[in-house]
Amino acid sequence: MSFLRNAARGLPEGAIFAFLGFSILWKGGKSLEATWLLTGLAVLVTVVAFWSCIRRQQPEARGAPPTLWALLMLFIAGSVLSLAISMTRNYGLDEILRDTGCVLFFLWAVGRAQQCCSPTGSDSTFLARLVTVLSVITIVACAVGVAVYVLQPVNRFVGTFFDFRFTTDYWPNAWAEYLLLTWPLAVVWLRRVRTPLRCLVLGSIIASLLLSYSRGAFLVFVLQGGLWCGFLLLQRYRTNSIVADLRVHGRRWGLLLLGTACVALVLFNGINALRAQYHEVESVSRKATFTASEGASSISERRDFWTQSLRLSLQRPFVGYGPYSFRFVQPRLQTEIFATSDHPHNVLLKLALERGWPTALLYLAILLFILVPVLLRLLRPSVDTAADADSLHAYRLPFFLAVIGVLAHNMIDYNLQFVGIALPFWLLLAGLTPIRTLPRKMHTAIHTCTFFVAVCLLIISLWEGYMLSLSFLGRHAEAAGDYSAALVWYDKASGELYSRDMHMSRAGIYLAQDDLPHASTALDDYARSNREDARLWIMRGNMNFASGDREVAFQDYSLAMTLGKYNYLDALDGALTVLAAESRRDEVRTNKDTYMEIFQKFGDAILHNTHFIALSDNVETYSHTSFLLEQLYPGERTFLRGFTQEVLQHAAEERTRSASRAPGFLW
Repeated sequence: MSFLRNAARGLPEGAIFAFLGFSILWKGGKSLEATWLLTGLAVLVTVVAFWSCIRRQQPEARGAPPTLWALLMLFIAGSVLSLAISMTRNYGLDEILRDTGCVLFFLWAVGRAQQCCSPTGSDSTFLARLVTVLSVITIVACAVGVAVYVLQPVNRFVGTFFDFRFTTDYWPNAWAEYLLLTWPLAVVWLRRVRTPLRCLVLGSIIASLLLSYSRGAFLVFVLQGGLWCGFLLLQRYRTNSIVADLRVHGRRWGLLLLGTACVALVLFNGINALRAQYHEVESVSRKATFTASEGASSISERRDFWTQSLRLSLQRPFVGYGPYSFRFVQPRLQTEIFATSDHPHNVLLKLALERGWPTALLYLAILLFILVPVLLRLLRPSVDTAADADSLHAYRLPFFLAVIGVLAHNMIDYNLQFVGIALPFWLLLAGLTPIRTLPRKMHTAIHTCTFFVAVCLLIISLWEGYMLSLSFLGRHAEAAGDYSAALVWYDKASGELYSRDMHMSRAGIYLAQDDLPHASTALDDYARSNREDARLWIMRGNMNFASGDREVAFQDYSLAMTLGKYNYLDALDGALTVLAAESRRDEVRTNKDTYMEIFQKFGDAILHNTHFIALSDNVETYSHTSFLLEQLYPGERTFLRGFTQEVLQHAAEERTRSASRAPGFLW
């Protein structure tokens, strides 16, 4: 029996550490399999915690404060409600699974994490082992990242935050955010190591952060370092030990800082020198002065995202548009070509727009409930014992700075969709959360309700996971050109509640086969879950034009332009095709300014290769759109031909330049 108890006690922790390694080293945990594995492990640890709870006989038990537990449950409930009535219901389930799984991990870890404050500095506690695991994983990820940075075309360091299947799926900002979370932990982990080795490891991590060329992350890193020095000086000042500490440790601290900085700079320049043998190296000065390829768009677009998300959040302030809806509803307010994103680059605005302001404020309340007491304890005059002060410096302050770093970065660039960031973030929050002694009945009731949430999570994840696997087989068959098999698998996955793009894929296959009735049915299925997607109306326009219903086709294309005119040139091209076929002079005359503006903006974007548009098939569509505009507006023919020729020539040069770049040497 004791063997089973020990296994139950150690199994969740071992599974968590193994999963942390997988989620961080495999695409940063951005893949769907990471989300589903997170869900399964969250259910496991919750079941183990519930089983342990009902076996206890003590009159009292220790756990998370009831107020915090209630806030967490309300946050989950608000998120689920938003998903249930979402305007874009085919997406968003994975976000709810990930957030709920992280909350369950948090509740399990609160009691386990509080064992960390060991006066002896023992490394046998949960959080000590967590620090060790994350530090080792970070070192491995940095080593992998060096090979990827030197040998692959991507011009920014991404660690293990990439998907080798796609040439554009590199996430340097997410990698930088992960390092903001883990570098304070590495400082703690290396506290007993000799100074040269500490300088080498910390310098490597900082060099990996600098090589990401993330300006926002660098500013947050400076903020973290300044806060760390400030808190330590404040504690020494209140214990009148500044002078004594400087006499005893000043030289060692100075050597550590100087050595770490030297290692970081040497590695930064050395790794860039290695990369220069194979690929172009990003200019630090151009990046700092916003004259790099993206210019100042990273700032202007973020500013637009924040303004647009705030405006949209006020239209549906209580439940939002639904999880993962920003990418579908924001383009209606978009003002520049491809100036869109999956999120508004701000965690609170994302929650407000997608799940409603009550849910966003609940999230903020959870963070304040945990972090404000920690901050006050760091700021108030020290009344701790020497032993507690050791644990304070060893764990509380680095954890606080790690969490603050992630939150600060998520105010300008949302990256909590990566399980490799979100799970460690919630586990460190657990390490900062005080536990309360609760009556047995209350403790049991809390565990029972949490167990019920886990059971619901398990049921929905098993069902949707099974359906997702069927639709995955359909996508695989479609990519292989076996369209009949793809349709069979898609039909078997028809019970999928959160279907993503499955019905769009079905419609595309039917349209390619000129099976308009089945294509219409598939598009109706998609429209029932998401009418905000401009691609739906472009495809409807194509279908109706093919069937001869040009009036409806024009309405479809016009709606597509309303929902995403700066992302889908096909919408304009389709509308112009209808007008050219119908000779509808009123619409031609009335909408001239709109059509010409969209045309010119796409042309300017191709000339500047904005978001790599010159490498996309928009160039071919642009040529056809120009031809249609010449037919509709003969007076603009000279301008259209000259401008189009310039655009196409520049696109050809960009494609030649891209094709001539050295290929990746790893894949």
